[in-house]
Amino acid sequence: MGIRLNAVSHVYTAINQTPVEAIKNVSLSIHANDEFIALVGETGSGKSTLAQHFNALMAPTSGEAQLFDVSITAETFKDKKIKKTPIRKRIGLVFQFPEYQLFEETVLKDVAFAPKNFGLKDAEANELAKHALELVGLDESYYSRSPFHLSGGEKKRVSIAGILAMEPDILVLDEPTSGLDPQSQETLMQVFQTIQEKTHTSIVFITHDMNWVESYAKRVLVMHQGELVFDGTPGDLFNHPELKTWKMDEPDRIKVLNEIKTHLKTPLKSLDFNAVIQAIKTEETS
Repeated sequence: MGIRLNAVSHVYTAINQTPVEAIKNVSLSIHANDEFIALVGETGSGKSTLAQHFNALMAPTSGEAQLFDVSITAETFKDKKIKKTPIRKRIGLVFQFPEYQLFEETVLKDVAFAPKNFGLKDAEANELAKHALELVGLDESYYSRSPFHLSGGEKKRVSIAGILAMEPDILVLDEPTSGLDPQSQETLMQVFQTIQEKTHTSIVFITHDMNWVESYAKRVLVMHQGELVFDGTPGDLFNHPELKTWKMDEPDRIKVLNEIKTHLKTPLKSLDFNAVIQAIKTEETS
């Protein structure tokens, strides 16, 4: 097991402000290999707060985060004997804005920084960096370029490569497609799929886009008002009676199919394009 949360809650407190319980009594498990999970929920539902508990960037106010062989609680988080760096090597978090993770003068130096920081020699770190850049689709022509002079999509790839170079077991991505054009979004999601197929790394991606959830996720976690209200397959989610209550949208394909069902006299028994075509043919001949 890679990540196990046991009744984790987190309360934000600020001077002269009412405490806010961002996540409430969340329990879940994520395997170290071959998971492809979408973490979804409306704005303010607790997604990003939850994700930061996955690699000990935040401590639970109550409950326990078991991260591989390390137990993180409100008490142990403060214990200097509990080293967080090994956790963050195995569970890599890529922030929504790549600028938060880019700081070196060249792409290769930026991606190689983490392996060097973990004690590898320059040659070894550079080889890991080159392999990570290859995984995200950036060739050697990028090595000497400044990461700050790249496009938004390229910056995202470099920030992801910087985490991949640590060879994590679990990769957590906060809104990885935000701010990108549709083609760049599709390309990046295909990159994640390729990464998992080649490395068996478990991937957790936070998103608002239900199209990516339907197309790529094998499992979906839904946060609503700080609580984990659903843990299951995309198919089960999009047929769930509480979908609208949780302020979840449907993928475009299902919206279209439901619209067709509404206007056709022949009911469709499943959300299937073949059934749609057959229904249309039946409608035309009736």
